[in-house]
Amino acid sequence: VRATVSRNAQNPSAIDVSTQGGVVTLTGRIPASEVQELVEKVRGVPGVTSVENRMEVHDASPGATRPASSIS
Repeated sequence: VRATVSRNAQNPSAIDVSTQGGVVTLTGRIPASEVQELVEKVRGVPGVTSVENRMEVHDASPGATRPASSIS
């Protein structure tokens, strides 16, 4: 899963990955433009049963953040 994050995130060191029994939890800050594709790629990793997206989304605007779950 970490390798998938590294290949698909602009700043992979800003994203924390935890796993438990096939459930992957993603936390950290990520650009809005990357959220959907990253979550889909992580869901496609063998053994992953679900992804909990707890990342904070940031835009180009300084200080602008919102929970990634608000991104459709």
